[in-house]
Parts: sequence; C-alpha cells; structure tokens
Amino acid sequence: MLLATKMDSFRFINNEIKEITQNIQSLPVCVPDNNFKFLHEAAIIEYHGILYTSWYQCPEKELQGHTPICGKRSFDNGKTWHNERIAAQMTNGCVNVYSPTLFRNSNGSISLFFKRYTQLERGKPQLNSFFRIRSCDEGKTWSEEEVLWENKTFGTLNHGVKRLF
Repeated sequence: MLLATKMDSFRFINNEIKEITQNIQSLPVCVPDNNFKFLHEAAIIEYHGILYTSWYQCPEKELQGHTPICGKRSFDNGKTWHNERIAAQMTNGCVNVYSPTLFRNSNGSISLFFKRYTQLERGKPQLNSFFRIRSCDEGKTWSEEEVLWENKTFGTLNHGVKRLF
C-alpha cells in the first residue's frame, strides 16, 4: 500500500497536470508479507498535520481468510508511519471484515467505520453489520465498537454516500 503525498488538492482545479505529477512521491505505509499478501481498501485523512490511514488485509486474496483492519499515523507528511494497530478483527459469525473508512467529526474526534460480513455466499444477498469506533485523542486510544446496524444488505462504504445521522 502506497501513499502519494505532497499533492495539493486545490491544484486539481488547475489545468497544469504536469505540475501536479511532478510533486508526487510514493512512500510505503505497509507492505505485503508472508502472513498478509493482499492489502486493500486504504483510507487516509489529514488533520492538523497528522495523517491517519486504515486498510484491511488478507492472507492470499480479497475477501478470503482472516481479514483484520489495521491503522497507522504519520506526523511527518507520510515519510514515516507509527503505531500500527489492529482496529477491527473477525468475530463469531463473521466471514470477513471490510471497507474501513476514516472520518473527521465536527467535534474534532475521528471515526473509523467498517463492516463485518455475515453472509458472502454466491446467489444469496450479502449481509453485513456496520460498526464505528471513535478516538478523541488523535488516534492514541479508541472507543469500544458501536453497532450501527446488523445483518443488512447495504453496499460498500467508500464507493458511495449514505446519510447515517
């Protein structure tokens, strides 16, 4: 998983694409290893100069095997990453943990939303439960999981918008 950094978002309204691509630098956040060869669904937010990232990882292929959601923080614009932690694990009755999405709340806290699939069988509806954990101290500690819905057929978080509150 790579982070493209030093890319000013306001420049997207500018037609000088060459200027944007010259400022991109790819930096590793997490690399595949023997335990987790598939890293996917990365989410990155920035707040007060701190970058927060989350992703899920699989032993071999997407949606197969043990799939924890992990996270890290960077205090130097993505050059180094610290405090890798497991943000969400598989639980009883769960077949996959999926779609980590980071969100900065208006009160300054951070929310990490994610899903746990409870049914992923071909020909049947994909059922998932939706959760949130929050940090009020810049990602040092996180709340217990809060269930937002259970066993519903909603789609992925990072491919669309759904008003939650």
